[in-house]
Amino acid sequence: GWFGPGEMVKEFEDAAFGLKDGGISAPFKTAYGYHIVQTLAHRGIGSLAEESERIKAAISRDMRSVMPETERMAQLKAELGVKIDSTGLMQARSRMTGDSPAEQLRSLQADNSLIATVGNRTISIGDVINYIPSNVLEGANDAFTVLNSGLENKINETVVEETRKNLAENNSEYRNLTNEYRDGILLFEISNRNVWERSASDTEGLQKFFSANRAKYTWDKPHYKGYVIFATNDSIAGEAQKYLAANQVENDSLVSVMRANYGRNIKIEKVVTGKGENAIVDNVAFNGERPEAPGRWTAWFGYAGRVIDTPEEANDVRGAVASDYQQQLESEWIKALRKKYKVKLNKKALKALGN
Repeated sequence: GWFGPGEMVKEFEDAAFGLKDGGISAPFKTAYGYHIVQTLAHRGIGSLAEESERIKAAISRDMRSVMPETERMAQLKAELGVKIDSTGLMQARSRMTGDSPAEQLRSLQADNSLIATVGNRTISIGDVINYIPSNVLEGANDAFTVLNSGLENKINETVVEETRKNLAENNSEYRNLTNEYRDGILLFEISNRNVWERSASDTEGLQKFFSANRAKYTWDKPHYKGYVIFATNDSIAGEAQKYLAANQVENDSLVSVMRANYGRNIKIEKVVTGKGENAIVDNVAFNGERPEAPGRWTAWFGYAGRVIDTPEEANDVRGAVASDYQQQLESEWIKALRKKYKVKLNKKALKALGN
């Protein structure tokens, strides 16, 4: 395919760009092996829109792309006051023991000798060794080179941490933003505890709310309330029906009992479903045609179910009840807050704004 300057190794690029269209190079070697190149065609530089992605990629590979970060890091180091104990670093080198670079580095893991300071933060030899990634430590060719590199990276990370810590004190915009996030998270947690989480877990409260507002929750069609038991074949479905007919199984233990007897060949679903909303429920409860089997569940039957015309309990219309209950809880919570924290309006100021 097409490629431009900087996308191939130098030897390959020189050979390709040095040929006329249709030309074939002599064999040449790169770090990837031997090559013979034929240049099929050249083309000029496209528009800015066409070349934009390639330009961005080239910039990201250029060492100049890191210059802003490098300069900013140098500025932050100067502001914080970074100091390195060069003598201590050389002494640490003399204390290394071991046959391999990795062993030499590990020999200093417990060394608490001070090697650098970043503002009020101190960095020891052991801090640097323990900061170096294990794959870098194990693959080290020269222990002192890896120690120096690890020290630089540890200092840079510490500079960033200290700068972030001080940012709220030195930058009012950042401080205000941080406070907004903190207050927002706190408000969400309190709201969740008093409204949303409570409405989901307060079963007794939901039921009381439903009972007090029962007339609000109605259906325009009959619903089947009960269980649909699925089986992997007709034989297992028949055995399950016989078992349930011969044994009294409480609804609360239905799933565990049937799973213990039939394993993964049985699936149980508790449903409150209106006529026309589910083909399998229609087949079980409303004399609907048998639909196509859902996956491996080729047989099914209804159990402990009946057709009802109106909701009997909160769980029959849980979504709607929970939503309305949330609104009531939120209204009560806000009312309690207003009672606790008195609000006073400056009517003169409001009137002035209106004028």
